[in-house]
Amino acid sequence: MGAKSVTSLLISDLNKSIKSIKSLQSSLERTKLSDTVKLTTYELGKRYEDLVVYTFNNLRATVKGYGGVNDAGIDFLGSWKLSSKNIINVVGQCKNYQEKSVGPSVLREFEGVMSRHDTLNTFGIIATPTGFTKSAIETLMSSRFPIGLLVINFQIIEEAKNIQDFIKHKAYLDSSWEKIKIGSPEIFKDAVIKGFLWNTCASKMLQDLIVTPKYKRTSTDSSKYSSVSLIYKGKILY
Repeated sequence: MGAKSVTSLLISDLNKSIKSIKSLQSSLERTKLSDTVKLTTYELGKRYEDLVVYTFNNLRATVKGYGGVNDAGIDFLGSWKLSSKNIINVVGQCKNYQEKSVGPSVLREFEGVMSRHDTLNTFGIIATPTGFTKSAIETLMSSRFPIGLLVINFQIIEEAKNIQDFIKHKAYLDSSWEKIKIGSPEIFKDAVIKGFLWNTCASKMLQDLIVTPKYKRTSTDSSKYSSVSLIYKGKILY
């Protein structure tokens, strides 16, 4: 057999191996929530709502979950005491998307929710772990209602994303989802706020609230954007 034929066989075998590995990875990825840790849509949504409520209650707010059959598009509500002279009402909606970003249709639907409240002193919040599309942000900025877009997620899920080894990543992710499923108290204490943006209508309520990016050192000794800090009148809230 000539050298060219041997090389062709080796390349063919290599391609087959690569396809097998990709097939295995794809198969393992599909078991992330279905075969390994089973969470219903309700369980997943409820745990996320609990995370958002817990986090806000550590930012000087007093909010509680409100979701249910007749929730009128509200998942949590209460008040946010930024200072003794600045206490605002809060209504919020959670969109616990796992893959896609929140689009403008969600914003338009939420405007209907806001229309039923006193918008002079009510701040509306839409929370998601995956972020918002450009169109959603444009809809926010043109809205006549005071609304903020919050990107927040479980820290353990964000940590899993940084594990490069596929098997270790999968094992850590499964362990994290198991903790979320049973509602382990520690999962709510370490939320990651990755972004918080509001429109001009909300600026009057939040005029002294500042959002700044936080960076952390990586293994390559370079800075990497990880989350944000929330600062109100010089005091760090988060």
